[in-house]
Amino acid sequence: MALHGSFTDTEPEDVLQILSLGRKTGVLSVIDGARGAELVFRDGMITDAYDGSGRGAEVVFSLLGNRSGAFVFTPREVPEERTIDCDVPSLLLAGARHLDNVSQAQALARQPAARPYIVEGVAVEPDRLIEPDRVVVQLIDGRRTLGEIAAGDGLGMTQTCVSIGRLVEEGLVALAAAADESSPLTGRPAGAAPDRPPEAAEPPPASRRPTASELREIIAYLRTDPGRSA
Repeated sequence: MALHGSFTDTEPEDVLQILSLGRKTGVLSVIDGARGAELVFRDGMITDAYDGSGRGAEVVFSLLGNRSGAFVFTPREVPEERTIDCDVPSLLLAGARHLDNVSQAQALARQPAARPYIVEGVAVEPDRLIEPDRVVVQLIDGRRTLGEIAAGDGLGMTQTCVSIGRLVEEGLVALAAAADESSPLTGRPAGAAPDRPPEAAEPPPASRRPTASELREIIAYLRTDPGRSA
């Protein structure tokens, strides 16, 4: 007997956990307008997932992020092939972290004048970082803004926001707003007088503000970032 409904009435997490607890084998098909996705279950485990643009855990993360569309589960025999190798609770936990990172990247992209800096007392070992993060961290000097780093690292705004977010999450990097006089970038405590009158201060360096399409690209990238897959 097929299970069917709409994600406007039922949370995706609930559907996935019902199928997991029932140790179901079959295919969960999701239709959202012109988009479609299929999640393959074997004995309650999600073993594969695919849509028109991707395959694997990122498809499940996309489903959890969109939270829309109709679904139907059809019990049937499924292939042995696996692209996902973790249980549903672990996949849901990874999905929650993934959505947190989406929100963090959106927030980062909206403050391109913020200046990333290495957290005091932290020793960053570039060789232990993945390649995009290694490129970004080598440009962090406490003076360059996030927008300037994005313009100069060859990675673009999308990957820069992803990498900065990851470095912040790992406690290696922090962000200071351009006007934050108490940040480690200024070298003086909060409330202290500036070194020179405001009118004599140099204007802040120009930084590129992300477009609406770049914000959408950030979300799309995070949903397909292999470093975030379970």
